[in-house]
Amino acid sequence: MASDMLIAQLEKRIETLEKENLELSEWKENIEAEIENIKGNTQHLIIRSELTLYTLSALITSGSLKGISIDKLIEDATFDPSDIGDEVISKEKEIVASVLKKVKGL
Repeated sequence: MASDMLIAQLEKRIETLEKENLELSEWKENIEAEIENIKGNTQHLIIRSELTLYTLSALITSGSLKGISIDKLIEDATFDPSDIGDEVISKEKEIVASVLKKVKGL
């Protein structure tokens, strides 16, 4: 009798563990899909940033932005409130300014 109860408890525990394992597997699949989504978004943002810098470099090189200080333009750029810290924004401004200074004629 006690062994039957123990077996029933163990079977119930096994059933619970199998269900939890399925839930964990589903969770893992969701996380992996989200990671792939983030990677895709990141690639798009990188390409967009490169194209933006390329366009700005072309404008600078062509003389279309005469009289405008690139440093001042970047320094004065403002951003909508976001989760991105001011330190990150400052560092990115510094990096972009550095890259643009490499454009011939600046």
